[in-house]
Amino acid sequence: MPKKTLKILIIILFAIVIGLFIAAFFISKDGTTGDVSSIGDNGIFGGFFSGSGGDSGSSGGIGGSGSGGSSGSGGGNGSLFEDGRDGGEKKLPVLRKITDGPVSGAVIFDRDKNTLVRYMEKATGHIYEVNIKETNPVRISNTTVPRVYETLWSTDGKLFVARYLDDETEVIKSFGGSVNTETNELDGAFLVDGINQMAISQESNRVFYLSDSGDGGVNGIASGFRGEDKSQIFSSEFSEWLFTWPRVRNVALTTKPSSGVPGSMYFLNTQNGAFDKILGDINGLTTATSPNTSRVLYSESLRTKTIKLRLYDVPTDKAKDIDVVTLPEKCVWTSDSDIIYCGVPTIISRADYPDEWYQGLVSFADDVWKIDIKNGFVDLLAIPVELVGEEVDLINPILSPNEDYVIFTNKKDSSLWSLSLTE
Repeated sequence: MPKKTLKILIIILFAIVIGLFIAAFFISKDGTTGDVSSIGDNGIFGGFFSGSGGDSGSSGGIGGSGSGGSSGSGGGNGSLFEDGRDGGEKKLPVLRKITDGPVSGAVIFDRDKNTLVRYMEKATGHIYEVNIKETNPVRISNTTVPRVYETLWSTDGKLFVARYLDDETEVIKSFGGSVNTETNELDGAFLVDGINQMAISQESNRVFYLSDSGDGGVNGIASGFRGEDKSQIFSSEFSEWLFTWPRVRNVALTTKPSSGVPGSMYFLNTQNGAFDKILGDINGLTTATSPNTSRVLYSESLRTKTIKLRLYDVPTDKAKDIDVVTLPEKCVWTSDSDIIYCGVPTIISRADYPDEWYQGLVSFADDVWKIDIKNGFVDLLAIPVELVGEEVDLINPILSPNEDYVIFTNKKDSSLWSLSLTE
């Protein structure tokens, strides 16, 4: 073969190879799942935990309406992990942020074999609902109530009490009701003004609150969510109480805590008014009572400016130390009163507890632990900093009906989170 012909063949082959490389580059670029610009500043793995929320819709004034039923403003960190290629199974992270914005309260419940989370936005008072296994919340209410700081829910999510400070009178307002499914407006009524604290019965659609008696003391009132069927079941000259309603016949009342002040705890019998002392003379006492009221998890403030967590057994009148250190406000009991799930601070700096934590002067980075009272062991379940790269100061934990999920609020920004307990 002549050298000239061989040289031409080599040039042709070289041109074909270059052409194939160029074609492969453009085909590969067009076939990737997502544009290069979506990687962002955090590199190619940056998108795994960066969720995106939907449009929350327009907002009306008080009692006004927006575009109800739109996709919610939640859907924070915890975007979908994808198993396989396009069309493959999508799996949510074990720990994820449900909302980026602050919520005033949430509830988790079952309906039609689905586990749902319902919550109210702090800024607008809009109510959203999301399947625990999905990421797109749906707005189910149109009524706008600005700056709701607390929302309490019935266990089935149908009833609520929204609490906010009236701008003109600076009086605490408490509105109890439900969402009208036909109009998406809030239906209900206002309870009495000035209720400082309220608790929901875990076994009935009733609320308990303290109202000013007029002489410096308080009266304890039980009623329905809209204020109906109201009855006085308690009165006290002392007005500084914290309380929960763990069992229909028992309200657990604890004196408001301060690190250097001895506190006490009592059970109020809602049927006959009996008021029995359970714990006393414990500095900085805060408590979490089990659903069957036979056990009380409590913390004690120490002179060393730290805390100790203990468990009190009511029938035997005995207390013992727990091998983790946290505050009871970070814990939730299972329905059988045998297991506790808690946010446990990784580091507890020296401070006056619980005062400085209540005041926001101290903040924690919690891990999530399981405390098995019956079998006597503790188990570390989740480290948020490692899982999502974010610190969580856990409060208001609530278990799902099947106790396979726990939802909670991050005290740092009032965002709503969920943790799967079965993964």
